[in-house]
Amino acid sequence: MANDPRLFQITEELPVKASDLSELKTQLEKDLGCQLSGDSADDLIKSVLAFLEGAAHSTIDLPSLLYRIDVPEQELAELLARFGHRETECLTYAILKREWEKVQFRKQFR
Repeated sequence: MANDPRLFQITEELPVKASDLSELKTQLEKDLGCQLSGDSADDLIKSVLAFLEGAAHSTIDLPSLLYRIDVPEQELAELLARFGHRETECLTYAILKREWEKVQFRKQFR
């Protein structure tokens, strides 16, 4: 993981302002269909990671979830090809990145 800054430094890409984190958390909760704990970027990462780890043992349809969130297949495929042994972390990164893009896009066009 340390060889790829995109996975290693994901917290640097997430918002610092509390209002932005709140919007990101709201977007994640809406698309994941669950309540997330914590109010920091690290807390959100840990919550999404825990959600995805739990999804492996539940009835959550992961392909449908990724489609609903609109995670780019090519990007996810590249991450998995490079770090497939860390699948849950790759999924977490891809989901957080896409959800943050949605929040930024919405703010840009308000």
